[in-house]
Amino acid sequence: MAAPSGAYYNHHFSANDPSGQLVNHSRAILQADKATLLSRFYLDDIFPVNDVDFNSGFVGLVYENGNNIRYHNPNRIGALRRRGANGGVQTSYTDGGLNTLAHAGIQQIKITAVNYIKLVTWFKSAYYDGSTEHGYYVKGSSDNTWRKIIVNQDYQGQDTSIYPTEIANTSYNTTQIIYLKPYIINPEGEFLGDEVSFGGTEPIYQFGSQFRTSVCDASNQVSKIIWMDNASYVNLALVPENTNSSTNIYGYKDDEFTLPIDAGYYVGLQGDTTKVFVVGNDGQFTSWIYCTPPEAPKDVNIYLLQQDFGNGTFYGVNAMLSALKTEDVTIIGTIQSFDSNNNGIGGSVGDANFYVTIPAGQWSGSYDTTYQPAFGAAYSKAVVNTITPVGTTFEAHQG
Repeated sequence: MAAPSGAYYNHHFSANDPSGQLVNHSRAILQADKATLLSRFYLDDIFPVNDVDFNSGFVGLVYENGNNIRYHNPNRIGALRRRGANGGVQTSYTDGGLNTLAHAGIQQIKITAVNYIKLVTWFKSAYYDGSTEHGYYVKGSSDNTWRKIIVNQDYQGQDTSIYPTEIANTSYNTTQIIYLKPYIINPEGEFLGDEVSFGGTEPIYQFGSQFRTSVCDASNQVSKIIWMDNASYVNLALVPENTNSSTNIYGYKDDEFTLPIDAGYYVGLQGDTTKVFVVGNDGQFTSWIYCTPPEAPKDVNIYLLQQDFGNGTFYGVNAMLSALKTEDVTIIGTIQSFDSNNNGIGGSVGDANFYVTIPAGQWSGSYDTTYQPAFGAAYSKAVVNTITPVGTTFEAHQG
């Protein structure tokens, strides 16, 4: 037994059970006043027993149909029975009543979401035993099946009380009545606390997101957790684009919905990293903005070089790599004139054909032409006919 030998006298107390079997009872030492003993060991009374050495000991008594009986292991029930003050029958325990189960009692339910129950519970280990596990049994009215949720398997030292704030996560996703009772285990067995019930509210969840202070600039974005109820998350699809609106869709930093998320821009909430949600100072989602992803840099950028000579203005072509190559890059094409509507126009003068080679290991190459723009042209641009190696990307800039 867990109670130490020093808690008992050497002489036992014996009594016959209904079958006539002689049952020995350990005689506990009166270590405190009666009220303290009753509270400490969940007893309803004590039966004093003196031995031949005139030592005053006791055996603990508990009403058979009383509340305290659930704190005692039924395997330790003794042979002594007597009528108690309230008329009920009291039973003795062979260990004197000193070895008890632990205690669990729900003090407060802080969050009543059907999938996420946050509560404060009083867990008290036995006077002579530590506990090894505690948690909750939960069932919903939709299936009416008790499900065990282990919250902690750490050892809790003997004669200690804790009041942890804990989470009981369930698989329920629809509003319903939730039934809940705490449990705690020690070497004497499992103690079940009083059952409570409440109306389970809408599920709540936490979601990962990326936070930005500039709408389409991801260079300094950081990870953020957002709490919201399930309906709000689903309704994010209804947030309007580019129009600040009162949506009544809010995000929070905490599971109790007391701290609104920071104002700014949030990315990735619906899996689309180009859709950026705008959030106001109160944590409300007011609109969203579509940010196109940045284009990958082209392998080659092609520019026109304007050259002014005494007999006219001519154009050359300059091609620059974004990264060095280990083979030659060859670009063949012509220079063309365009109007303000980006339509090609005729009337240019001179030879507009170009042939540019960028040797392997070099950054650029150029080619001079005798091209002169058509009269009234808004701009000119190199038009590429072929580029090798095949697959080399390019961008021709206006000149």
